[in-house]
Amino acid sequence: MITYDLLKKLNLQYGDSFYILDINEVKNNFNLFLTAFLNKYENTHIAYSYKTNYIPHICKAIHMLGGRAEVVSEMEYEMAKRNNVSDADIFYNGPYKKFDYLHKMIVGGVHVNLDSYEEFNYVSKIASEYGKPYSIGLRCNFDIGLDRVSRFGFDVEDESFFIMLEKIENHPNIKLTGLHSHFPERRLFAFVNRADKMKALLLKLKRAGFLKDLEYVSFGGGFYGKKTESLDFLSDVDFPSFSDYAEPICSTMNIVFDNIVNKPELILEPGTAIVADTMSFFTKVISIKTVRGKNYATLSGSTYNINPSVKNINRPINVYSAQQEIGEKKEYDFVGYTCIEDDVLYRKFYGNLDVNDYVLFNNVGSYSVVFKPPFILPNVPIIMIDNDKVTEIKRQESLEDILISYN
Repeated sequence: MITYDLLKKLNLQYGDSFYILDINEVKNNFNLFLTAFLNKYENTHIAYSYKTNYIPHICKAIHMLGGRAEVVSEMEYEMAKRNNVSDADIFYNGPYKKFDYLHKMIVGGVHVNLDSYEEFNYVSKIASEYGKPYSIGLRCNFDIGLDRVSRFGFDVEDESFFIMLEKIENHPNIKLTGLHSHFPERRLFAFVNRADKMKALLLKLKRAGFLKDLEYVSFGGGFYGKKTESLDFLSDVDFPSFSDYAEPICSTMNIVFDNIVNKPELILEPGTAIVADTMSFFTKVISIKTVRGKNYATLSGSTYNINPSVKNINRPINVYSAQQEIGEKKEYDFVGYTCIEDDVLYRKFYGNLDVNDYVLFNNVGSYSVVFKPPFILPNVPIIMIDNDKVTEIKRQESLEDILISYN
């Protein structure tokens, strides 16, 4: 249980700011998510999104449970390999694949989902030169009712897409083994539309004979995490359950592959759904001041520590104070240590507050650690608390860490 005295003790050992990881909640979220889909489609697998949070303890815990890896760069690929993930359990997406790495991964058996015609032309050329079989997947882009057009993948309504499929069909050394889709929208309607469009595409390709080598269909990621009490303030946000997400996706798979004995794998690539509520960010009140009637509490942390892309939304917090209810309640904005005016971590906190109080920001497991730049201060330690045992799993970054790559 987190208390003021515990935070004060941790403060003395790890500094004024640090992350706390709950590894057991990572495992719990993984199992809840996977079970929701397995109940509706047996051949379901999770390829965890490394870009969301690549802390090795998280990745290794997921792989121990049978999870695979979804990566979007050679850096993340090398991370997965260091975590002892086999090439056959890695799915490689993203719009920028260096051709030497692309060749290496396809030869090694990585599931590569191509994103552009340049990538396909390169693979086609290499497959012809080497005379070896190459298995590829394609990222599919279609209209799912969003306000903006996604820039990723192949437009499946364009004639060039089917020209490419014909080239794959006629190429002696290329097999289409996977189809992939992913869109940046977490609401349920988008997944219903995504499933409908993928179902239409799969049925069309099935009739045309393009799916004879299909091994997997990936519906990507973009799922909300589970709704917790700490998120009750987001009353206007509809949080689908994992089972809600599973219904349209698994229905598509069951309809398209109804009469097939060895059904293709359903691949899911969640990140936020697995890790969002598994980390907290601890920070300290450094100073309090009033400027033209507005109260500011400067913290030892920054919005860059809790994902700067999420703006104007107050994350769930807990304030720990030695004084508790002593003093006058006031309204404060919690601001960061940087010199950026809009470095605001929380707006309009109302309560008792004093210097050296502690603020704990919850639900910061998604994109926080990986988004933190070495801006003004290096990143803070990460500790893991498991059954009252505290373990430092990432030390405080230093100046040497920042400057080591400069000549």
